[in-house]
Amino acid sequence: MATRFYLPSTGAAAVNPAFWSGWEKTDEADRLRMVLTKIGSAFATKACTENLPDPTDMLNRQYVSDPIGVHDFTGCTWKTYIRCLEDNAKANFVLNVAVRVVSNDGNTIRFEISDAMGATEFDDGELMNRTANDTSSANSSQNGDRIVVEIGIYAPNGKTTLYTGTMDFGDLVGITDWKSPGTCANVDRDGKSEWLDVDRVKIQDDLYAGDFFPGQEYNDWLRCTNFGFTTDDIPDGATIFGIEVEIDKYCPYASGEISDSALYLRKAAGQVGDNKADTVTLWPTSDTDTYISYGGSNDDWNSGLVDSDIRDSGFGIDFSAFNNMAEIMQAKIDHIRIRIHWLADLPENETETAQLRPWIEFSHDIPEYVPPSGAYKQKVIGPF
Repeated sequence: MATRFYLPSTGAAAVNPAFWSGWEKTDEADRLRMVLTKIGSAFATKACTENLPDPTDMLNRQYVSDPIGVHDFTGCTWKTYIRCLEDNAKANFVLNVAVRVVSNDGNTIRFEISDAMGATEFDDGELMNRTANDTSSANSSQNGDRIVVEIGIYAPNGKTTLYTGTMDFGDLVGITDWKSPGTCANVDRDGKSEWLDVDRVKIQDDLYAGDFFPGQEYNDWLRCTNFGFTTDDIPDGATIFGIEVEIDKYCPYASGEISDSALYLRKAAGQVGDNKADTVTLWPTSDTDTYISYGGSNDDWNSGLVDSDIRDSGFGIDFSAFNNMAEIMQAKIDHIRIRIHWLADLPENETETAQLRPWIEFSHDIPEYVPPSGAYKQKVIGPF
């Protein structure tokens, strides 16, 4: 089985290996981390330019892997697909890729796996997939080594005019608009105090859902669902990788000590994922129309939610507050809203025209780094 690495547009590499000595031009190159799982890294182009009088190998970007384990790369083939573009047909640019293995700190080159050029010139009208591939000679990595993939351009003819080659890295990601609940209800939680006027949290208008409840107790669930997400917001097959919830809330007493008790996402079948309640921070004691945020752009709350769950009317949150005082206090909520970060279900086939995420694939199962303590057994980081 193969091991596939993805080539995002963001994410710093952990170490800084020197660039391959075969590049004549590296002044526009940068360095990022290549990853085994898809991340929320939006498509972004990276360009390099050339007008040198001699044929030139120019580096556009270096990718560095996380540590790997001991592995014999003999006979391992690799191939990569990246969308590329040249700004003028006279540039005659082709893809050029160098692959090698370096020490954990990046300072020692263990061996060159290989370097290879693509066979097809870049298109001068639009980004089109271009590929390169090769096979490794007999070499083995040490435990903790890293794979370095350098992606560049070969300009076969000397130039007197400045030409630009562009590549597309990352993935097709999206962020929905903020959505408000269409349905709100008080739901019993162990027979505690009820939320009143729950529909008021549907819009931010300084009208509040509220609850007076006893000291040293939590209250019922405020359940908000039916946020109205559709396929126009989140396309079919998209991967959900970030969920943000924001709540405009306060306690209307200067001495009040209200905090969160519990905050869960839910789908039609019930609560899912992590409890994101902030049980330490006290609520503001005045309403400044400021939202408190939960989750994030790369935080799915360990919910396991898929795109269809989010679009279902049963998707939403359950929220409960806690009164830290000895006496009765009031909790007030003005508005609750949610937005979703998603990753498109792009093809990973090897066609020339499909908009696909860039990747490099090795024909071997490349083992994971084993910590020196030996506390963990060696695992395989492929297949993808």
